[in-house]
Amino acid sequence: PGRTGRRVEALVHPVAAELLRFRKNSNEELIMTRLQERNQRYNLILNKVDQLRDDRKTLLLPLAEELRRCAGANSEGLSMVNKVFAVSASAGKGMEAMRNFLRDSLPQGEWLYPIDQISNVPVRNIMAEFTREAIFLRAHEEVPYCSYVETETYKQQPDGAVRIEQTIYVETEGQKKILVGMIKDLGTKSRSEMKKFLGCNVHLFLKIKNSKGWTETNSNMYERLGLDFNA
Repeated sequence: PGRTGRRVEALVHPVAAELLRFRKNSNEELIMTRLQERNQRYNLILNKVDQLRDDRKTLLLPLAEELRRCAGANSEGLSMVNKVFAVSASAGKGMEAMRNFLRDSLPQGEWLYPIDQISNVPVRNIMAEFTREAIFLRAHEEVPYCSYVETETYKQQPDGAVRIEQTIYVETEGQKKILVGMIKDLGTKSRSEMKKFLGCNVHLFLKIKNSKGWTETNSNMYERLGLDFNA
């Protein structure tokens, strides 16, 4: 748990329940220890209960009690574990009760953004992410991790369509050749996602440039991706 965890109203700690035991010297124990040190109560999520046979699900309650005991108490003598939920995130079992509890735990507040604004990220960046996603799904090995997409042009057309021009930067000529060979597939996949997101036709134009060593030297590209170049 980092600094963000100190400012939340309802903290959850997921634990894989299929092992049916508390593992010493595990990440679970480390997180529980850190939360106890900062005196911050949390809600325990026993996940993957769908992977348990029916005759072993009765062991979930003893597991929850063991985890409560290992979690210890806060400065007021209360168990560090507030609520326990047994869920299957993949199958959706138990998720509604957990969501309702978390929703009711949150304080009422003002909208941080306009009600119709779905992101605080510029649309140009979102369009670039669609093309980056297409590269990750289509390319392999080091190519996706050495690729950077920049939306050069985003223009609304008179017929309601949008014209988008993007440049894909890579580090080597070999990477460039790989992407050139699949540029049609990349454009088709990315354009399809853009159309669904924008709700209009999209005219997408892609070009690929070799920018040798950009992952090591170009801090501006890192900043546009929302990353800290000096991390």
